Amino acid sequence: MRDDVTIIIPTACADERYETIKRAISSLSGQELGCPLILVVANGPRVSERILEEIATHSRIKIVRIAEGSLPRAIAVGRSHVTTPYFGYLDDDDEYLPHALTLRLRALEGNVHAAVCATDGYRHADGVDRLIETVYPESPHDPLRGLLRANWLASCAGLFRTDLVPETLFDGVTRYYEWTLLAYKLAISRQVVLLPSPTYRLHVSSGSLSRSDAYRLAEPEVLKKIYHLNLPNDQKRAIAQRIGAAYHALSGHFHRQGQPRKAWEFHMRSLLRPSGWRYASYTARLLKC
Repeated sequence: MRDDVTIIIPTACADERYETIKRAISSLSGQELGCPLILVVANGPRVSERILEEIATHSRIKIVRIAEGSLPRAIAVGRSHVTTPYFGYLDDDDEYLPHALTLRLRALEGNVHAAVCATDGYRHADGVDRLIETVYPESPHDPLRGLLRANWLASCAGLFRTDLVPETLFDGVTRYYEWTLLAYKLAISRQVVLLPSPTYRLHVSSGSLSRSDAYRLAEPEVLKKIYHLNLPNDQKRAIAQRIGAAYHALSGHFHRQGQPRKAWEFHMRSLLRPSGWRYASYTARLLKC
């Protein structure tokens, strides 16, 4: 057993999640280093009493309930209940590989000043594991600039040192790209250890939030939050350009969806961002609508 690690599972705990919740818990119980403490944050109106009653019999599980159905709120509440030296997260439809805690704990124990160890992982779809490749060769040497290549902090990618990652870093309101925002907060103010080894499996479903309009619309708004962090000037310029690119992508999306008003709205926003001139030629395409 590992009494020095808490893994938080934020979940709506709905009946249709029964099998995936069991799989997530099983992946923690099967850790080579021993089963950590498991904190299940059941949130919202669809919580299944049947599931809670069953998982409550697990000796390593503590359950916290909140009425609000909010993933970012559940993430923040989970952090507020951590009393162990280390903590991490696991979505209820994903899983840790057996060596996940071993690699991450060794890395943090080997660098007492590091706030987080994050690793690569697999994306599982159609019965096949594919390496996500979030940790590029240059990223461990410069985690902040590595974020321009890929976000290395997926929801279940990190193990955090509790005294260096306080509750205040989790705002409880950012609904999408919340882990990208946290990665930037950590990269500009903390030591970060990145490992290219895969230690988790993300299960991709047809109902993935990344396919929704709300997810797409959130990208430029979160990028604005990142822009206002204490970034080096070159990073600010890069994020400013990414905001314009996000607006351009939204314009293209709504153009394909047959929504010309929204397509024009986001096109105009893209033109007003730094380097927005690169999207000027796209105007002619919209004029044909």
